[in-house]
Amino acid sequence: MEIVSKKVVIQGNQFMFRPNFRALMEYEELSGNSVDDVKTLKDYAMFIYSGVKAGEIYAKREFTIKFDEFLDMLDGMDILTILADDTPAPKPVKKTKTGK
Repeated sequence: MEIVSKKVVIQGNQFMFRPNFRALMEYEELSGNSVDDVKTLKDYAMFIYSGVKAGEIYAKREFTIKFDEFLDMLDGMDILTILADDTPAPKPVKKTKTGK
């Protein structure tokens, strides 16, 4: 099964969301829960954060936003709709070495 990345826009900032193995591990480390236990808004925010962080790492972009800063970005948004758009993110451009 292919993992599908998607573009998400949070407070005017565009990120890639990628629910890959890295994201699942990040969520479990951050929350202390299994990914099977995503039940509360806080869990959902942690899951989005983990997927965005994994997506940005996958896209080879620096991601230095801490979870508390990310929560501030979510303030005033309906976080239950952030992932509702089915538009996939563009695939990152693979860097190739040029040379001989």
